[in-house]
Amino acid sequence: MASKSRDAPIRLAPNTSLAEWIVAILSAMLVLAVVGFLIYDGLRSPEAPPEITVEVDSIQAAGPGYLVLFRAINGGNATAAEVVVEGGLEADGGEVERSEAVLDYVPPNALVRGGLYFERDPRRLKLKLRVHGYRDP
Repeated sequence: MASKSRDAPIRLAPNTSLAEWIVAILSAMLVLAVVGFLIYDGLRSPEAPPEITVEVDSIQAAGPGYLVLFRAINGGNATAAEVVVEGGLEADGGEVERSEAVLDYVPPNALVRGGLYFERDPRRLKLKLRVHGYRDP
């Protein structure tokens, strides 16, 4: 004896409207575009270390000392964490003062600002800034 479910006619889904087809096609194109971009970006940018440079923005008096505002620019394609920026003041006899700042995170192709405090006026001495180190996040 045959069951009732086998004898029942099969119902087809209602017709899909034109708007639903357009949304489905646009969604599929968007997903494919994102996947394609991620593949392209992964192949285009090889793993290279961060390229961090430090530039002075301004020097100003700050309480009993002086503040050197700087910007750290990462021109590379890799992120740097715990970036150590070191500043030194030099006179004729050598280095007279040193200051250090740690930047938590410097993303690729980005700029991060920071500051270094000194007791002596950096405008009257030779100021040198450099990146001392970083770690991979």
